[in-house]
Amino acid sequence: MYARSLDASLPRFLWLACFVLILGNPPLKLAAEPAKPLFPWDILWAGSFTEAGTLVNRGDLRIELPFQGLSVRTQLISKSTLDGDLPLVERWNPGTFTAGGGVYHKPSDSRLLYGKVDMVGLSARLRRPWGKAPPWVEYRKPSLGDLKTEPVSTKNSEVYLNLQSPALGALRGFMSALITPPFPEDAFGFGYGGGVEAHWNTRQTLRVEGLYTGKRLVPRYKETWFSPRPPLPEREWRLYALGLMYTGPFLQIGSDWAYADTFAYGRDLYGNLGIRVGNRPWRFSLTLDGAGTRYVGTDGFAPGAGFRAGGRLEYSGKKGRFLRLGTLFQGAEPGKSFDRHTMTFLYRFPRNSGGGPVRLSRTSVTLGRNAVDLSKITDTYEALIGIGCGAWGFAVSSGFTGVVHAEEPPILFPVPNLPVDVPGLGISTEVRRPFGPLYLRLKLSFTDENIRDGQEGRAGASLYAALRGKHGRLSLKIASADLPDSWTYTLSWGLRGES
Repeated sequence: MYARSLDASLPRFLWLACFVLILGNPPLKLAAEPAKPLFPWDILWAGSFTEAGTLVNRGDLRIELPFQGLSVRTQLISKSTLDGDLPLVERWNPGTFTAGGGVYHKPSDSRLLYGKVDMVGLSARLRRPWGKAPPWVEYRKPSLGDLKTEPVSTKNSEVYLNLQSPALGALRGFMSALITPPFPEDAFGFGYGGGVEAHWNTRQTLRVEGLYTGKRLVPRYKETWFSPRPPLPEREWRLYALGLMYTGPFLQIGSDWAYADTFAYGRDLYGNLGIRVGNRPWRFSLTLDGAGTRYVGTDGFAPGAGFRAGGRLEYSGKKGRFLRLGTLFQGAEPGKSFDRHTMTFLYRFPRNSGGGPVRLSRTSVTLGRNAVDLSKITDTYEALIGIGCGAWGFAVSSGFTGVVHAEEPPILFPVPNLPVDVPGLGISTEVRRPFGPLYLRLKLSFTDENIRDGQEGRAGASLYAALRGKHGRLSLKIASADLPDSWTYTLSWGLRGES
């Protein structure tokens, strides 16, 4: 009955995908290769199932048209769950179902999409900056949107258009529009962007782009009687942004600035700057970003005030040799003292270093201090070393956490403060090994958040197995954060076929 319930939950499109996949990949091949089909296609069926009863399925079909480099794409995503202790047939919850699709123009990367769109580039950098890595200039991407590949229940379907012109000498223009239809509940939103990109000397690029977006934000109510978040009425929100990016052989500069205006909440700014000087083998990078208290990002969420400043020095040598020294300071808001600091060291050994069967692959050290609350200053020290032995790979990591108190703000350099009020310890080891198409990874860990309280720590374990082939993959992850209890598992799969 359980299998029949699962079968009934799968969209018919997915069974059609499997049928087409089998027909499109027969086990035997003829001696003469057939001519290229008039409409080349590829199809993907991917999904996962967890011990909590969550089933996710995604079907993706793309068909190339025989003219102008055009292709069409259809995507279906479903997320279902098994709830409670009711009879199996009654407790199946269909959950969410999302359909999307679009038309793509491969030569220019232009596209017209309908569905739940995931944006990268300028819009993504202005969204919740404190929940992601600093905006290093090396990792900035041009603005572009595509269909999300994961189920999302809190986001409405959208219409997205991106047009990019062919190169007109050294210049190329681009524009985009993202519209959220006014349903359900009048959730209308819009975003318009555009700019120009200039290339010269085949090694230098200047990109200038702007963004104007806004929507009607839903009312916000008090979460509790003494909630620090004030209630807000339904309100209009607008954001204006400008992004600049220059890339050259020995210099790279990128900067974004955004101005947000929200009715009944206020106006504020967010800005960032990233600089990279030099190239292989040595280069130095600097990043800065800060936001005001009333800034609201491109997703309509207020991340709060903050300020970050970081730098890192990198060396890239032969045979994969790599060295990185980095530091990052964080503060409550621009103009105030920093209260968090992180230092990192990473080194990857060159391939085939040493003549013996055992070799070092990488090592890293991370030191951090969080002094936001002087009564609970947290220091963290983490170290990792990777070892290779033939096809086997090993990694051992350890960490120490110390909680102390101070009357005055301490220096931010994370030197040990003694005595430590609440010392914590963690250690883990990982071993991995490929066996042809089968890949195995085993991880064991032990954590004790306070080694002085007399209580036993927690032991954990996880096993990951993946089988990869020409037309797909199948993986299983079994894990426990507190042995021998609290076991979880995730079964994932992906099958791909093409004409």
